[in-house]
Amino acid sequence: MSAFTTPLKIEALENRRWRILEAFGFYSDQDDHVVCVPEGFETDFASIPRAVWWLLPPYGDTYGKAAVIHDYLYAKQPLWCTRKRADQMFLEGMKVLGANWACRTVMYQSVRWFAGKAWENHAKRIKYKAWENHAKRIAKRTVAEILEERRGDNGA
Repeated sequence: MSAFTTPLKIEALENRRWRILEAFGFYSDQDDHVVCVPEGFETDFASIPRAVWWLLPPYGDTYGKAAVIHDYLYAKQPLWCTRKRADQMFLEGMKVLGANWACRTVMYQSVRWFAGKAWENHAKRIKYKAWENHAKRIAKRTVAEILEERRGDNGA
């Protein structure tokens, strides 16, 4: 049975952001995955437009924890997780938390319809970070190391 594996412990930051104080997890029995959000990860819970906060505030008892898992999956995009799977895990988490059908449907359909740009932006950031890390590794090599490596490649 799907379940949140640890309590959610957070601290408020500025600008409607929150920081995870202790690792927070969710087990999905749909594909036997455990998602572990590490200490220090920052979230805004559900990215709900301010105009509808009266109806669905950004953090609610029946979807807040699921929104944290969803934010983490979007931000990190592990190899096993597609955008659709991240959205389905959000829905699954809301069911575990007891969200009613109407709330689950509105929240799930909203991320399916409107969160594609957020997924793409995170993907670009992840690719840029990987390229930046690769460039840093290359930059650390000295000219002597590069020349030595080339001599070794030429059989000299």
